[in-house]
Amino acid sequence: MAQARRPAWHGHSLVAGIFALSLFTGAAAAEDYPNKPVHFIVPFSAGSSPDGFARFLGEKMQPSLGQPVVVEMKPGANSIVGTAYVAIQPADGYTFLFGSFSHTSNPFIKAKLPYDSINDFIPVAMVGRTAGLVFITRPDFPANTLEEFVKLAKANPGKYAYGHAGVGNVAHIAGELFKKMAGIQITGVPYTGSNFGADVAGGNIDTGMLAVVAAQSLVQAGKMKALALTGPKRTSSLPNVPTFQELGYKEMDLVGWFGLWAPAKTPRDRIERIAKEVQKALDSPEAVSFLDRLGMEPAYLPPKPFSDFVAEDMVRQKNFLNMIGFVPQ
Repeated sequence: MAQARRPAWHGHSLVAGIFALSLFTGAAAAEDYPNKPVHFIVPFSAGSSPDGFARFLGEKMQPSLGQPVVVEMKPGANSIVGTAYVAIQPADGYTFLFGSFSHTSNPFIKAKLPYDSINDFIPVAMVGRTAGLVFITRPDFPANTLEEFVKLAKANPGKYAYGHAGVGNVAHIAGELFKKMAGIQITGVPYTGSNFGADVAGGNIDTGMLAVVAAQSLVQAGKMKALALTGPKRTSSLPNVPTFQELGYKEMDLVGWFGLWAPAKTPRDRIERIAKEVQKALDSPEAVSFLDRLGMEPAYLPPKPFSDFVAEDMVRQKNFLNMIGFVPQ
């Protein structure tokens, strides 16, 4: 007896069914993102302002994401250690760099980096900026204004010293830029982190450029003097401190900023999802007051505008370093 033949469409139907199922599964997988914890890698020390900022952001994002945001600290080498770690992580939308302006300055500070700042990353969002750095002096320093300081420094070349958080750090760049613009000779002394502030307050070193959040309580308590601010406008926590620009130093516009990057080739839909969650977190009523305590303010930019900003800031950082004659180390 002849064996019954299967309908000619059976095989095609099976293939079509498998294809449809795969599309459904792929769509479901995309919709399920994220289905495990998201990690923010902070390339700075625990307890720092970026650490606090990242944790705040993660906590605000978690309810909407439906997954925890785990903040991990990987400090070292002016943020290079943590940045290099993110560069080699899977491009799956689960690991992000919570970095800063050092991302745009490091290519011109280090002769060789273990990553490419542009091609190994995708800018996700700018998240905030700082008020700038405060030029501080020890409490007994014989100058009460920037003009008086410059006059003393010119009369005593090489006599005074300023602390900074390592060669290439923003406090170092700001100090060298000020020296160049003022035409003075003061000696830079590298410290680990920003603990030179304690030495300025203790009278062990003359001056330094310190973040507003680190300086404000010491200035208000009279433990150090604040002569000028590198930002474009005065800050509410130190309203009587003029900006360098007010005092005629127009190039002294150094403001810190922070942002998120993902490893290159991370899916665009996941980049967009995280960016939108960041925006919602920064729009929350608590964001302004919380960041004010860290000496920062929300400053959101979505992926494309942030990418443009990063490219522009790399040019700006290169120009700063060229102005002070910095040679990559």
